[in-house]
Amino acid sequence: MGFIIGRKKWIDFLKGVAILLVVFQHSCASLFNSGISTEPILKEMVVGIGVFHMAIFFELAGYVFGLVYVKDGYLKDKKLIEQIANFFILYIGYSVLRFLIKIIFRNEANGKISLMDFLTIPVKAFDELWFLYVLIMIYLICIFAYKTQKKMIFFLLFVASVFCNILGIAFYYTSLLSMQYICFFIIGLFYYENETKCEAKSVLIIAEIVGLVICIFVFGSNCLKNEMIRNAAKLLIGCLICDILFFCAQKVTAECNCGKKHFIRTLCYLGENSLQIYLLHVYFTSGIRPIIKHLNIHWLLLELLLLFVGGVITPVVVGYVTKKIGLNKLFFHPIAYIPKKRNTIEKAANN
Repeated sequence: MGFIIGRKKWIDFLKGVAILLVVFQHSCASLFNSGISTEPILKEMVVGIGVFHMAIFFELAGYVFGLVYVKDGYLKDKKLIEQIANFFILYIGYSVLRFLIKIIFRNEANGKISLMDFLTIPVKAFDELWFLYVLIMIYLICIFAYKTQKKMIFFLLFVASVFCNILGIAFYYTSLLSMQYICFFIIGLFYYENETKCEAKSVLIIAEIVGLVICIFVFGSNCLKNEMIRNAAKLLIGCLICDILFFCAQKVTAECNCGKKHFIRTLCYLGENSLQIYLLHVYFTSGIRPIIKHLNIHWLLLELLLLFVGGVITPVVVGYVTKKIGLNKLFFHPIAYIPKKRNTIEKAANN
């Protein structure tokens, strides 16, 4: 999400799958939290998809981090700092927009909003914007790690992240939420660094399967009763699903002619535009929700379809229009408008 690279189709394909899962999960949560529908299946889908849908993005972020920002074991500092600055501008800009819209439409919005919510965005993000915040925090950690003891720091962070997930620590501050997801980021980076070593990836997947089997069969019925064991099982399931999807995405895009397969091409297109879908979909689903409420639509599938389709198609259309009129970078890559300092050689050449 939000990465511009010499595109690998399987990455775009998997981002397309992930963003559809995100929009669908948010659509279910929107219907349930607003009270439009109280169907228990909605809550079950929110919890079930939540086990792995954002984990996919963080594993991809780790893989792409190695692909784009690391060369021969060294960090491309300037390029990474530029991306951090871009995400920071997006975070502040969309936080302001989110606050203003929630204030204007406070009667229709899920949850209360106050000035204190806005003032605390340096430590606590608005809704879906936590992803940008956490990614910024992880990137800053990576800068520190690559300048000191990378392997030791990543190992300690991975262990700490696993324990945070197993213990079910709920982080009020978004800055600490990075501890919950950095384990997925590190796995993605591990995949990149061992891309040609099939045995390394196989060992990781086997370890996840063995751990899951132990949780389910060794602990038996306690797996559902004990919160820590249940959290460990959810973490392993999330990792396993992500790893399987990584493998399937590479396999599918490698064996198929992406240009002739409309389904694959569509998912790749959605993956290319996943950042704008992620940032904008909530505004359109929030706008559709009051319409559903006032029309008294009591058909769950139709309600979900309206939210889901609106949450995917409308941001794509907005992105297409802004690209045509030359404003795409303003909304999704604002760092491009900040002039870069030219080096001494370039200045001398121009003079």
